[in-house]
Amino acid sequence: MFVRDVLEPYLAPEQDLLDVGCGPGYLARAVAGRVWSVEAVDVSRGVLACARVLNHAVNIDYRTPREFFGSGRRVDIAVSLTLATQLDDEDLSALLASVWTSLRPGGCLVLRASVSGPVGGRPQPPTTQPPTTQAESAPPPPSGPAARPRGRYLPEHHPREAGHLVELVERAGFGDVRLQNLDGRPAAGQAPADAAGSWLLVAIRRYEQAVFPRVPELVRQAAAQA
Repeated sequence: MFVRDVLEPYLAPEQDLLDVGCGPGYLARAVAGRVWSVEAVDVSRGVLACARVLNHAVNIDYRTPREFFGSGRRVDIAVSLTLATQLDDEDLSALLASVWTSLRPGGCLVLRASVSGPVGGRPQPPTTQPPTTQAESAPPPPSGPAARPRGRYLPEHHPREAGHLVELVERAGFGDVRLQNLDGRPAAGQAPADAAGSWLLVAIRRYEQAVFPRVPELVRQAAAQA
C-alpha cells in the first residue's frame, strides 16, 4: 500500500532502484515489479539472508553497503524508509554522500524522515488557554508492561527541524528538495513546536559535484571505508 499510494509517482519500469536499509526486504519485493532492478542494502548479513528467502525476486540483489558502494554500481532512484530517522547528523551526511555517488546525475532521492516543529516557518498563533503547572501537564506514571524499560537495542530516533534536514541533504549535493506530509499532521506552521511527524523528502542529485565544498571530502571518506 505504501508503494502504491506514496512511491508510485517516483517509479518507472526502466529504473534501477537502491533500497538503503532494506531489512527483510519487504519494500524491495514490493517495488521489484515496478522497476527494472533493485539493489537492496543492509548492514546485517543475517537480515540479508532472511530477505533472500522471504522476499526473493529475480531482479533483486541483496548486498551489504561495503559490497554495493564499493562496486561502482549506479542507480536512478535511492529510497530509505528508516535510516533518516535512526542516524545522527554525521552518519546521515556520510550516507547521503555515498548515495550521491551511486545515483546517476538527475537521479531521485526519497527519504522518510521525522520532522519536528513548524515546517512552513510561519509564527505560531498565540494560545488562549491558561498555562498549566508541571504537575497538571505531566502524564500519569505508566503501569504494567508500559512501565518496563525500553530495550537497549531499539533504534535511536532523530527528529529534525525541516530546515536542518533540507540543509543536510543540500550539502550532500542534492537540490529541488520537497517535503510531503505522510501522517495527517496539520498544515505547515500550525503544528506544535515540539511535535514530530512522518514526512517524505524527495530531492534530485545535482549534476555538479563541487557545488557544496563538503561533498568531495565525504565522498573520499566513504570510498576509503568501502
